[in-house]
Amino acid sequence: MSKKLIGLFVLGLLAAGLLFSFTGFSGFDILPKAIENFSQTNKRNQDQKERIISHFAVLSDTHSDTANTKKAVQKAKDLGADYMILLGDLTTVGTIKELTEQKKILDSSGLFYKTAIGDHDLWQSGKENFIKVFGPTYESFDRNGIHHVLLDTSDTNIGVGKEQLNWLKNDLIKNKDKPILVFMQLSLYHPTNPRTIWEKNGVNPPIKKEAEEVIKMIGEAAVKGVFAGDHHFSSSYSEPTTGIRMRVVGAVTGDRNLQTPRFDLVSVFEDGNFEIKEIELED
Repeated sequence: MSKKLIGLFVLGLLAAGLLFSFTGFSGFDILPKAIENFSQTNKRNQDQKERIISHFAVLSDTHSDTANTKKAVQKAKDLGADYMILLGDLTTVGTIKELTEQKKILDSSGLFYKTAIGDHDLWQSGKENFIKVFGPTYESFDRNGIHHVLLDTSDTNIGVGKEQLNWLKNDLIKNKDKPILVFMQLSLYHPTNPRTIWEKNGVNPPIKKEAEEVIKMIGEAAVKGVFAGDHHFSSSYSEPTTGIRMRVVGAVTGDRNLQTPRFDLVSVFEDGNFEIKEIELED
């Protein structure tokens, strides 16, 4: 036996001796306690998984890629998603034709869905075409005990706007006793990527102030999570002043995508916390 192995063996014996000496002296049995804690943690995790109250898909940036939109929608159904939320940029330039093509795919799925508006959806007509095809650019709804808020962060020149801010404030107050999740296209904050509503086209101080106001509102409302798109690259992080979980969802489109096309599958538990699973689209 080598000197190194002998040394390791001796160290192991010394460590075991110290452990049992401590156990005998203190009456505190470390190993069973560690095993018990591990078992309790596993049991809590298992119990939590059994208390899933909602299971839904979040899709972003389809950009008129009809083939990938169909793939994503079908995969969401196959994986048991109860409904879908889309984060905007459904189209390339926001024509009625493009919007209608995407709507037909979503309607044919048979799943309930809601969609936010993205900056690409504005290109031809501002918000007019989107409203004609999909309805309001911001709204909220309840499903499976969760309050979902879809915000309009599509316009880097206009920002969130006073009207939407007032609506959001009242909506959060009315639904303060429910778990709340918030969805949008351009994020309110990102630690490394400037593609936010207030800095995508150069830093805009008034719109930055609005974004900070929204962050404060959702922080005070104890919102469980915020989902955004636009980056064509997924990331997860926390907003530093509130600690709110933030998520940028990867893109469904294969065009200008920094990753394999993908979407998120979200499982929400009774306490409002949630898990995310990234689902990549197969060729």
